[in-house]
Amino acid sequence: MKRALQTLTACLALTLGGLAVLPTVAQAGEVEIAEHRRLSEEMNRLASRGAWQGVDSRFIELMELEKKGERLTYDEWFLGAQSAQNLGKMAACRQRLEGAIAQDPKDEATSWLTAIDASYGPVNLRSLDKESEAVLTAKAMPFVPDQRMAIEYAQSKLSQGRTFRGLLPAGSYTLSSGGVSQEFVVNAGSGEPMQIKITPGSDGSTGFLAYVGPRLDLGAAYTVGGAPQVDGVVQGPPSFSGGGARVGVGVEMGLKRGFGLVAQVGYHNLFSPSGRPDVVGVPNKADSLHLGYGMVGPSLRFGDLWLHAGGVLAIGVANASGVANPDAVSSQCPYGGEEEVCAWVSGVEEGKREYFPWTTSLTTSGVQAGLGYALFDMGEGLQGGIGLSGGLLFDPTRSYPWGQLSFTVGPASSRN
Repeated sequence: MKRALQTLTACLALTLGGLAVLPTVAQAGEVEIAEHRRLSEEMNRLASRGAWQGVDSRFIELMELEKKGERLTYDEWFLGAQSAQNLGKMAACRQRLEGAIAQDPKDEATSWLTAIDASYGPVNLRSLDKESEAVLTAKAMPFVPDQRMAIEYAQSKLSQGRTFRGLLPAGSYTLSSGGVSQEFVVNAGSGEPMQIKITPGSDGSTGFLAYVGPRLDLGAAYTVGGAPQVDGVVQGPPSFSGGGARVGVGVEMGLKRGFGLVAQVGYHNLFSPSGRPDVVGVPNKADSLHLGYGMVGPSLRFGDLWLHAGGVLAIGVANASGVANPDAVSSQCPYGGEEEVCAWVSGVEEGKREYFPWTTSLTTSGVQAGLGYALFDMGEGLQGGIGLSGGLLFDPTRSYPWGQLSFTVGPASSRN
């Protein structure tokens, strides 16, 4: 008896629990029905104003409700197809027509679906070149409005994400990206999508050269003529330094995506006022340096960030004052000394040797490296930005470190 009572109590609890759940389930269904009605009314209102983007958005929300059990009507499927057509989304248009026909195979829907299959073909277009925009071009733009919009929609999708899957009007097309182009023909009604893929060359290049164009670096530089690195009495000036200008012009060639060569020739100078008090009868010259140089080396591209390095050969002339080691010179070569090793300075009083003028030709070699950042486009295939570079030159007696802040122009990293 006790066991029977326990069983009856459990059954009653389950029954009451089920009754408690029923209102909740019914309420959820009512919410979805109400949302369905609202979205359907908004679709019709927006369609009456020709706001097809809004109609399409509401239809997509309706399709989410369908996953929860709501069933779309023929009119909703058909209106969704109209919105897709007016936006150029012909694959979605065709799919929605099939949904409408599944609800009611009316002539208007079946005829429209037949017309699409007679005029469009499926394609799968994509570009693997992440650094270049994918461009779709139709050999002959159609006059039919929905076909024109279908092409424009595909062009927009490719421009934004380098990929398009959908329907295009039958005809001849070209897909281009990063200097690589591929022509193809779309046939109406074909079952399997046409697969077109743009891929950079096997070495990473797009054609013979990934990119090519002029390279300009123009800006202010600061240069130091270091202290002489030799022993004994040095016939040369002490260290000197100053600001100036540096300009390099040349060409940059991309051998493959992100890697190339840059070659430049240019002019580099330095000017520094004397800063010493004038002395009657003694020249008081400023320090200066004038170099012509050539540079060649590799370049790397990481999007808008540019890197380069290279070897440099520079030839020119330097003007400076003073003696490099005044104490040693004064000790070994006093004023008026007649030793042969001191002939170069024997005529200059010890107290005025800081004014001793030097003019010497230079032949130096060394290295330079730099980075730049592209800020804006400059016409077809060129970009402008800022650059920061530095280098080190050597001659038999001293080194010449320098740094530069420049305005930089170079080719965009796709073939010009």
